[in-house]
Amino acid sequence: MNRRHLLAALAVSPAARLFAKLQRDRLTILADEAGPGPDQWIAFARDYKLKWLELRAVEQNGAAAMLDSMTVAELKPIAAKLRNAGIGVSFFNSALLKYDLPGTVAVRREDWYDKLYARQGLTSEGMYRDRNDRLKRAIAASQTFGCTKLRTFTFWRVAEPRKLYPRLVELLGGMADVAKAEGCQLLVETEFSTNIATSEEIRDLLAQLTHPAIAINWDPQNSFIYEKDVFPTGYAKLPKARIQNVQIKAEGLFGKNKMDWGAIFRALDADGYKGLFGLETHHGHGPENYKMSRQCMDEMIRLIA
Repeated sequence: MNRRHLLAALAVSPAARLFAKLQRDRLTILADEAGPGPDQWIAFARDYKLKWLELRAVEQNGAAAMLDSMTVAELKPIAAKLRNAGIGVSFFNSALLKYDLPGTVAVRREDWYDKLYARQGLTSEGMYRDRNDRLKRAIAASQTFGCTKLRTFTFWRVAEPRKLYPRLVELLGGMADVAKAEGCQLLVETEFSTNIATSEEIRDLLAQLTHPAIAINWDPQNSFIYEKDVFPTGYAKLPKARIQNVQIKAEGLFGKNKMDWGAIFRALDADGYKGLFGLETHHGHGPENYKMSRQCMDEMIRLIA
């Protein structure tokens, strides 16, 4: 049976949601969407029989502390707790290059991050100047958890992002050299507030950036502002072999911009995707968000059951 016939069969079969290759151990969640700290993360993983977590932040003194801003010494106790619970870390959600590229004027940005930087006394100029040190710290943090895949962005979005592609290729290529030397891979996220928001944009950037240590963290919900038909039209444009992580939001499972995640799962599986599917709930704050994370995970499991 060729691929076209396989997809047709899946579309009409009563067992269309059955996945020979996509099992529960391919599902995960950004840990801070499951609870404020490691004990709650572990409880969530055990409740849903998850083998993996994605990491980004931990709650400290009632506020989110980004893990890529913490020292290895601070991270080791968290890593030990996860390791002792038998839980691996599949993806490290660092915030590399999520600020203004000095000399540019942003038309989109995220207020949450700008406020975080202000509290920390960070400026775009300073973060850009220290970008290599920040990359090395993020790699060290990721490695502390036994993880080799970490996220990067492409600076706050400007009016004409494509004019920045040559600079992005140069910068990301240099970062990829460092990552490769450490046995790591950088995954560029599709994100509406940055210069790579759509399937076409990530395709065209990576066509110029063939480095083996550069891949894609595909978060289709992030593309809706600039790409109304993210799936299937946008998906068809993606370089499938370079997708190394996929993220899902509550909005895509239950919201007004709901996506056919069953069909997306099937398409990725048919196209040979071997990575994980990470829930990034983004629905309110605190207990409200944690409750929705459970509803979302229930739905993800239903779609593959």
